[in-house]
Amino acid sequence: MKIKNFIFYLVLFLPGFAWGDISINPNQPGGATYCSQPVFLAPGFTMDASFAITGMKVSISQGFRAGEDELLLSGYTGPVTGYWSDSQGFLTLAGSSDIHDYILAMQKVQYRNKTALPNNGARIITFSLDDADYLPETKHFYRFINYQGIYWTSAKAEAQSAAMKYHGLQGYLATINSEAENAFIKLKTKGVGWIGASDQSVEGEWRWVTGPEGLLEGGAGLLFWKGSGYQAKSNPAVYGPVNGNYQNWNRYDQAYSATLATTTWEP
Repeated sequence: MKIKNFIFYLVLFLPGFAWGDISINPNQPGGATYCSQPVFLAPGFTMDASFAITGMKVSISQGFRAGEDELLLSGYTGPVTGYWSDSQGFLTLAGSSDIHDYILAMQKVQYRNKTALPNNGARIITFSLDDADYLPETKHFYRFINYQGIYWTSAKAEAQSAAMKYHGLQGYLATINSEAENAFIKLKTKGVGWIGASDQSVEGEWRWVTGPEGLLEGGAGLLFWKGSGYQAKSNPAVYGPVNGNYQNWNRYDQAYSATLATTTWEP
């Protein structure tokens, strides 16, 4: 079973001028134009009724503007309830174990903009099963695990455990390979925690040691950074980014700016 066959994303355009409202067809994610009135995202939504799920998640994966964008249930009267996170840009649906309830609820999910003058630009909206987020750019699923005081080795083992599988997909501590992925993870998580980077083998040589990247370079993991921030500034010919691989160290020298605890699944 490939979950990605049941995950689709929608593009919502806010052009800043009046236009006829167009409902979005999830099977043809070419885009729709938002006007002054809320627009239903997927009035014809359906999915395989054989799935066993505990909820759904509708997320503005890219282009989200906190305090401006909003997703909501409108006109739905069943047992499913919706919770909107205004800071992280997602609507969670829960309250039933019957997939037919979620199908009906998803048909009633709307996008609206709460401001008189919306910011222009596209909003990428994704639907996913249960409580995972999906990023179209990477085609991966992500979940933030709130676990206080866990060590990196324990977090890595738990992310890769059978209990952490997502509809048959194996999990791993997230690797971050682009600015878009970094921004997405920071938006969709809360707090700080662990990702799949380590310099355990050679101090100062930071590698991605989880997921597909962890299998590279003979199993040592993809090397993306050498040395400390100070060394990179004083001798950039020797230290710093390796082979142009993405990195984003913050001002605390060797503290990664996106060290947010996530589990990733790759279809």
